[in-house]
Amino acid sequence: MAHIHRDPNPATPEVFVSDPDPTVEMPLSKAKLLAKYEDLLRDNLQQSENEGVYSRQLVQVIRDSIKMFQTVACPMPESELQRIGIDRGTMRQAPAVSVGNQRRRGGRNANRQRPPRVVIPRAQPNGLVRGDDAWVPGARNVSEIKKFFKGRLNMLTTSNYDELSQQLMEKQVWNNPENLPAIIDLIFKKAVDEPTFVGIYADLCKTIHQAEISTARNEKRFYKMIIKKCQTTFEQSTIAPTTDDPHIAKELVEVKVADQKRTMIGTIRFIAELYRIKFLNNQVVNHCVVILLRKCNRNGNNSAEGFPLSNVNELMIEYCIVLVQSIRPHCVAHPAPETPLAISGYIDYLVMFKLSVCNRIRFMLQDLEASNRG
Repeated sequence: MAHIHRDPNPATPEVFVSDPDPTVEMPLSKAKLLAKYEDLLRDNLQQSENEGVYSRQLVQVIRDSIKMFQTVACPMPESELQRIGIDRGTMRQAPAVSVGNQRRRGGRNANRQRPPRVVIPRAQPNGLVRGDDAWVPGARNVSEIKKFFKGRLNMLTTSNYDELSQQLMEKQVWNNPENLPAIIDLIFKKAVDEPTFVGIYADLCKTIHQAEISTARNEKRFYKMIIKKCQTTFEQSTIAPTTDDPHIAKELVEVKVADQKRTMIGTIRFIAELYRIKFLNNQVVNHCVVILLRKCNRNGNNSAEGFPLSNVNELMIEYCIVLVQSIRPHCVAHPAPETPLAISGYIDYLVMFKLSVCNRIRFMLQDLEASNRG
């Protein structure tokens, strides 16, 4: 059983002393530990004086005593420390310590003086020559105008149409032949890629056209370019993409056909909206329908018994269905003297393909036929 003895001197820390065990070294009190280091220091000093050189063990005892008893003053004078090779001036400094917003530098290069900064004077040019395409303050290039239009078109809805369209009209893009093609491409692409807002983009075309007529002496530059863009895309999309290169995979051709189909259907819906705002008349729309109808049957043999499956172009039939469905509600807005569209004739011709197309196209034809009867 261990016995606990308390030191009568309260200034010294308590030391727990148990029964002596020859295999365990017990901790010493502060007074005994100090006496032990004094004996070690005395013995090493005497040994160093006899040999004439301070030993490494003496230095280690001094360091341990300073560390353990937190003494400040060194027991040896500065001259003695320098004589044995210890110079406080060359000792390594403490590392950098952050105190608040201040930083203290330390390390081996703390006392090194940095060389002065040398400033090399540069020769100034005698004169600058302005280029032909130099930037002029206040001028807007094509990219800036296109970025402005794209940002407003992305926010354009029926609720803020009046405000945003007025901001677009203030740019008067129809007066700049360099900016106008980029704006035409941007509006057309938005109308094709966003079928939900194709009607808003068509109304914007009408607003720009009216503003151009009122401010540009009845010029129709914007009107002609947007119609030309639709015509070019429509004609190119009626040609099926083919390739004779055996290195091009079939999957790539199918992807190209899918992209062309998406563009064509978007263009057809935009053409129908332009027909609604009277940018196009019955003659132009009839020409578009006839082009697609002629491509529905590859050999041109109109038989009452249907068509061979190999001669049927289902893609063109689908284009015709979408075009007829899109323009049919707006025919009443184009009365005489315009030649009326033969909507019933278009539908009767398309229904002849019901027995030669896939189920998806057949259902579309049935819906078109039912709407015509109603």
